[in-house]
Amino acid sequence: MTALVLEPTRQERQVLRQLAEQVAEIAALPIQNECARLWLEMNSLQPERPLVLADPQNGWCELIPDSALECRHPLLRDWEMTLRRLIFRHQFIHDDWPITPWFNVAWVVDVGGYGLQETQMRSEERGSYTWDPPIKSVDDLEKLHPREIRVGHQHLSP
Repeated sequence: MTALVLEPTRQERQVLRQLAEQVAEIAALPIQNECARLWLEMNSLQPERPLVLADPQNGWCELIPDSALECRHPLLRDWEMTLRRLIFRHQFIHDDWPITPWFNVAWVVDVGGYGLQETQMRSEERGSYTWDPPIKSVDDLEKLHPREIRVGHQHLSP
């Protein structure tokens, strides 16, 4: 698998840089080091005090709607959302979640199939579907094979 090379537009690059700069400024605040220290103590089973974690989970889509995102590429939109969540958390949530100066970039993982693919027939309604099983006879078993898993990196073009 070759590396995934992204070519963000000038605007996408500018948006991500500005957001990353804001997150870096937040991460440099003394309170962030204190929060990180408190979590290390908690994870070492020597808590100084109970820690508060207020995670909106499925509510993020209401706090930062898709319409607020400026990047168009799906991966860049994910990165933008991650940065915006950290900024929102600092500005409005005020819990003990430490905001760090690191940004994790996930691996690109391509998981192949087993050689046969089911067909899903979906209704207009949300979530409901029926399917056509791909194995119809013993002969179909010969078409099966182990999945191939390929892992690569994500890179931004210069």
